[in-house]
Amino acid sequence: MNYRLILQQEEPDRVLYLAVTIDIYETFFKLEFTHLAIANYQFKLIVYDTEQGGIVQWISYSSIKIILNIY
Repeated sequence: MNYRLILQQEEPDRVLYLAVTIDIYETFFKLEFTHLAIANYQFKLIVYDTEQGGIVQWISYSSIKIILNIY
């Protein structure tokens, strides 16, 4: 979050994404607490597959709102 704050000051047009492996996403990032934290801090995620070598999913705050029924 500190990096995001500095980035907003130095390069406000850049969008910061948190990249996580599919294994981590399917365990830690599937927890309700984690979804609430992502929604609260409005993190954007990139889920990637280290085995196949590619991006599996892009997740934004609006996606998490839909998952959690937050409007």
